[in-house]
Amino acid sequence: MSILYNLSISPEELKSQINIIEKAFYGSLTQAINRELNIP
Repeated sequence: MSILYNLSISPEELKSQINIIEKAFYGSLTQAINRELNIP
Protein backbone atom coordinates (compact mmCIF):
# COMPACT_ATOMS: atom_id res chain seq x y z
CA MET A 1 0.00 0.00 0.00
CA SER A 2 3.02 2.27 -0.12
CA ILE A 3 1.87 3.40 -3.57
CA LEU A 4 -0.91 5.35 -1.87
CA TYR A 5 1.68 7.51 -0.16
CA ASN A 6 3.79 8.22 -3.25
CA LEU A 7 3.35 11.97 -3.74
CA SER A 8 4.58 11.90 -7.33
CA ILE A 9 1.67 9.76 -8.53
CA SER A 10 -1.16 11.40 -10.45
CA PRO A 11 -4.80 11.01 -9.37
CA GLU A 12 -5.54 8.99 -12.52
CA GLU A 13 -2.70 6.58 -11.80
CA LEU A 14 -3.82 6.27 -8.20
CA LYS A 15 -7.37 5.41 -9.25
CA SER A 16 -6.04 2.87 -11.73
CA GLN A 17 -3.86 1.17 -9.13
CA ILE A 18 -6.66 1.13 -6.56
CA ASN A 19 -8.95 -0.50 -9.14
CA ILE A 20 -6.32 -3.18 -9.77
CA ILE A 21 -5.96 -3.82 -6.04
CA GLU A 22 -9.74 -4.03 -5.58
CA LYS A 23 -10.14 -6.44 -8.51
CA ALA A 24 -7.35 -8.66 -7.18
CA PHE A 25 -8.82 -8.65 -3.66
CA TYR A 26 -12.43 -9.28 -4.63
CA GLY A 27 -11.45 -11.79 -7.31
CA SER A 28 -9.47 -13.92 -4.86
CA LEU A 29 -12.17 -13.50 -2.22
CA THR A 30 -14.82 -14.79 -4.65
CA GLN A 31 -12.62 -17.76 -5.60
CA ALA A 32 -12.13 -18.63 -1.93
CA ILE A 33 -15.87 -18.47 -1.26
CA ASN A 34 -16.63 -20.59 -4.32
CA ARG A 35 -14.07 -23.16 -3.17
CA GLU A 36 -15.70 -23.31 0.26
CA LEU A 37 -19.12 -23.75 -1.32
CA ASN A 38 -17.77 -26.27 -3.86
CA ILE A 39 -18.85 -24.13 -6.81
CA PRO A 40 -16.73 -24.73 -9.92
